[in-house]
Amino acid sequence: MAKNESDFVIVFVHRGTEYAKEPDDFQRKWTQIFADCKVDVVVGTHPHVIQPYEVIRDNDGHEMLIYYSIGNYISAQPEESRVKGGMASFTVLLAPEGYKVTEYDFRPLTIRWQEGGKYVTEF
Repeated sequence: MAKNESDFVIVFVHRGTEYAKEPDDFQRKWTQIFADCKVDVVVGTHPHVIQPYEVIRDNDGHEMLIYYSIGNYISAQPEESRVKGGMASFTVLLAPEGYKVTEYDFRPLTIRWQEGGKYVTEF
């Protein structure tokens, strides 16, 4: 298991129902598996839309930050819900009990098409 070999585990996962604004059962199932494995952060992609993020705590006090879907960072999909994406950010510090996330955020982005076939990202 990765947690036995490392101080801090980040999982980037590509799963979820495309265009669904809420996590599906498959995402929730794997979120629990990652939490049971003591993963520290999960960053999700695939649905092409922004989904919620949260911190999950287990009975042992372990915390896992999960971004279910950060949407499209850069995309040529013109539909309004798909021109939204974001940047997940978090700070990891060494605490007496080990490395942990001390701050986290999500910064929304919008991808816009411009004449000439250019796409730009707006913060």
